[in-house]
Amino acid sequence: MRELLERLAAAVGALAAAVALWESVRRRSREWRAGRRRQRNQQRQFLADWHGEQARPGVPARPGVMVRLASIESAQTALAERMGNVEKELHPNSGHSFRDAVDRAVAGVPAGTESR
Repeated sequence: MRELLERLAAAVGALAAAVALWESVRRRSREWRAGRRRQRNQQRQFLADWHGEQARPGVPARPGVMVRLASIESAQTALAERMGNVEKELHPNSGHSFRDAVDRAVAGVPAGTESR
């Protein structure tokens, strides 16, 4: 009888170990799948931001990264052109720039009459 109880205890112990192992594997598998699901959602969000989204009823279209970069570059080009025009006015050029006008005005003011 004692031998039967020992075998039964060993079988129950082995079964408990197998169930614990199974639960651990199942929990890890569930966590891994949830992590993969989060990762796929993040990838989808990144790609939606990268490529942009079409307009839907009630939701305006969102341009993608490349479209937004192109608009930034065109705005920067326009700003550089404007700054170039301003810079041209700051250097003397045969009497037609703002700098030439300031120099003429300063030359017409008598010395010692600077404002404070």
